[in-house]
Amino acid sequence: MIRLLGFLLLSGCVSAPVAPNLKLPEQNCPKLDIKPVPQKAYLDIQGDKIVYDAGGEQLLRGYVACRAALR
Repeated sequence: MIRLLGFLLLSGCVSAPVAPNLKLPEQNCPKLDIKPVPQKAYLDIQGDKIVYDAGGEQLLRGYVACRAALR
């Protein structure tokens, strides 16, 4: 119970007005057009050997695109 209380106290967000007239600059964040997860996918990664089907390739390419956008 004490852990839960500590977690709630330390991880909560406070909604308080800091500077009501503060205008933050618009930021252009990169946006990715990632296809939905396919119904069927096979992706087997063992070291530097990768075996995949069409769905697995789509997942792998989406993962690589997300990593590149986050860097």
